[in-house]
Amino acid sequence: DDPRAILRVSKGTDFQGLLAARREAVSAAGEDEAAVARAEGAFRRLVSAAEERFKEEAQKEGSDAEAHFQYGNFLQTTELFAEAEEEYIKALEKDQAHVDAMNNLATLRLEVDDDAQGAQFLWRQALDNAPEDIDVMFNLARAARALGEEAEVDARVEEILKLRPEMADNDVLTAFRETA
Repeated sequence: DDPRAILRVSKGTDFQGLLAARREAVSAAGEDEAAVARAEGAFRRLVSAAEERFKEEAQKEGSDAEAHFQYGNFLQTTELFAEAEEEYIKALEKDQAHVDAMNNLATLRLEVDDDAQGAQFLWRQALDNAPEDIDVMFNLARAARALGEEAEVDARVEEILKLRPEMADNDVLTAFRETA
């Protein structure tokens, strides 16, 4: 009954499969606009109840930054990027130190808007608020890589390894270090 249950993408649950199935159906539809519309419609019907719950929480009188962040996270996960960005901005208007909202907004800036400098600015603010957040550090390294700042990439990776030495064998971090 909790709408967050659909967002357990990082835990490899059903929503990830649902999102992959939607992408596959849209890809298979190719130029057939009616087939694309059917695939999108089916996906939206499946997620609409969860979306409504998040939206209601965010639109309640006196809603907090976390409600807007959660709704933005849902929108980002369902690939409604412009709408997600709006919710992250609302979250940050309510709490300028909301690290998760900054982190996700920066991710959109880098991956959707192709704005590595904007992303880097937001991730630096996030790191000021959460100086030991290795996810933010890694994302800062991603922005630095996009900007060709390899010394910054190396510094961020070293920071991560200093805080979490066990990450030295992490597949994602290893692959990231090996691609320059």
